[in-house]
Amino acid sequence: MVKEGWEEKKLGELIELKYGKGLPKRNRQLGPYPVYGSGGVVDHHNTPLIKGPGIVIGRKGSIGSVHYEEMDYFPIDTVFYIESSENYSLKFIYYLLLQSNLKDLNQDAAVPGLNRNTAYLQKFTVPKNIELQQKIATILSNYDNLIKNNEKRIKLLEQIAKRIYEEWFVNFKFPGHENVKMIDSKTEFGKIPEGWKIDKLGAIYKLQPGYAFKSKDFCDKGFSIIKIKNIYEDGSVDIDNCVKISEEIAKKYNKFKLNGGDILIAMTGATIGKVGVMPRTNTFYYLNQRVGRFLSLDKTIGNGYAYLITKSKRFRKIIENISLGAAQPNISGTYIEDIKILIPEEEILKIFSKIVNKLLFVIENIRSKNQNLRKTRDLLMPKLISGEVDVSKFNIKIPEIEI
Repeated sequence: MVKEGWEEKKLGELIELKYGKGLPKRNRQLGPYPVYGSGGVVDHHNTPLIKGPGIVIGRKGSIGSVHYEEMDYFPIDTVFYIESSENYSLKFIYYLLLQSNLKDLNQDAAVPGLNRNTAYLQKFTVPKNIELQQKIATILSNYDNLIKNNEKRIKLLEQIAKRIYEEWFVNFKFPGHENVKMIDSKTEFGKIPEGWKIDKLGAIYKLQPGYAFKSKDFCDKGFSIIKIKNIYEDGSVDIDNCVKISEEIAKKYNKFKLNGGDILIAMTGATIGKVGVMPRTNTFYYLNQRVGRFLSLDKTIGNGYAYLITKSKRFRKIIENISLGAAQPNISGTYIEDIKILIPEEEILKIFSKIVNKLLFVIENIRSKNQNLRKTRDLLMPKLISGEVDVSKFNIKIPEIEI
């Protein structure tokens, strides 16, 4: 039964799905306007095709993917796009489509494809009143905006940490550098401060590989396993979409229990070398095979130095050289430990670690808050979109986080 003030509509009665336009890479000229493919932004161009805001939907490839763009943009021919209209709230349509089953409407076995007429036949229950659509969209947008602002904070804090690392250990502008003599290390590092040394990474960190948990032991409830797929390129770790093992099995492998702040690295596959920071949680997570974690041999140093070493251009280049030409790139813990690094004088390293570990701690907290915001938003979204929650009577307070 349709709720009062709401009505059932086919998608084709609500919006028009328009075809994007071909824009080969060779014809793109660098500019400020995002170029959208079915997977999201694939490039930028000097002129837009469509005036924003707008919605982009994957038509070929990642079918049914949904993206919202505020500024002018260029949707290519693998997508549909939806333009703003006075007949509906564009943001509401965006959240409506996020809750839809468009991804399940593939009609081409060889190359996934979304048929426009099939999409148009999908039925939705929507508010008749555009003001109500806007109110629902505003509530959900508040969560998304807060998440985006927090992501900006994270990016800024990481940039600060990297800048300190480069100033101290690349440009050698560390505290008291004016009074330190530079000597030739007779290595690729060239001249380094007196009292510093070139040694293996294993001299200050050990790399512990994860355990090969058996798929037959995976279950729906219990303790989660962190795999390579849970580590994201931005340094975050997804702790929500994990396979699990029972408490009984987990007890046997306490050695592989993860701690908040652990630095994790992918040791095989196409994304070999990607690094993430384990968030701090109230439950236990375990390290799977083909993922390693850095263990500091000196607790006063912590994980900050390891994190920034692995994020450095030099470290990334070493890992990339391993993967070149390999069908299945693979790196061992011993190989990582054998990578030569610059080890500063002890007091400098401790001062640096104290600063950077605090920055990483703040980043971990912000990421944790963002995960909670996403969970809350994802729980609210279907209830708001369907009308289960009456927004005219239900006061939803958005938590405020200092930006």
